[in-house]
Amino acid sequence: MIAESKIFTFTHNAYGEDRFILPQVCDGYILLGIADGHNGTVAAEHCSRHVINGFLESSQADPGERMCEALQTILEDLAEEVSGTTLSLCCVDMESSQMWGAFIGDSPIVQYQKDNSYSSPIPHNVRCNSRELERILLQGGRVEGGYLRDDANRGLQLSRSIGDASFGGPILRDPEVFTNNTIDCRAIVVASDGFITNSDDIESLGEVLVEGKASVSDWSQKRKYDDDASVVILYI
Repeated sequence: MIAESKIFTFTHNAYGEDRFILPQVCDGYILLGIADGHNGTVAAEHCSRHVINGFLESSQADPGERMCEALQTILEDLAEEVSGTTLSLCCVDMESSQMWGAFIGDSPIVQYQKDNSYSSPIPHNVRCNSRELERILLQGGRVEGGYLRDDANRGLQLSRSIGDASFGGPILRDPEVFTNNTIDCRAIVVASDGFITNSDDIESLGEVLVEGKASVSDWSQKRKYDDDASVVILYI
């Protein structure tokens, strides 16, 4: 069991396409995440319903590889799905003070330290990830106005996603995996990009994290959102 005091969640539904993977104990690890859907809910809903079982049924020993195996099964299930989603997952081993992250898309994973510093991998988004943009252009992708375009001129900022079958080859389906220790960690945050849109949001959230869950709740509810906005926080 995870103490209720260790978990915070918030969601604002503009379109109702975000889905949580709420923190839960899986084979001794704590698993949590966010799926930020678009163009429908099918892909995000499938992720939220199947990723935990995929992790538990994995034949791999390493937690990062277990998350990747679970993601691979989901990617195969949704290979022809028109709706799309990001998926950002964290796996935490409280006993060894270690965490693993695996993500596809631009739903940020942020690790906040007790000294108020933070780390967050660069998202898979053509507007802010120059390496991903270069790769897409080299593969023949068409990027206009900050969006990757499909044959019907639909736009997508993501350079990696789940589903989004109409965007074909330039979209990568591989998760990016990383690991960190959690010895001096205050909290791990997984959010949709509607909740954390830039580094200012990351820094502002870090300031209220220090003050506790009530302050995070007040800060979250007072903000203005134009998109679905969801976050799940695990206090270490």
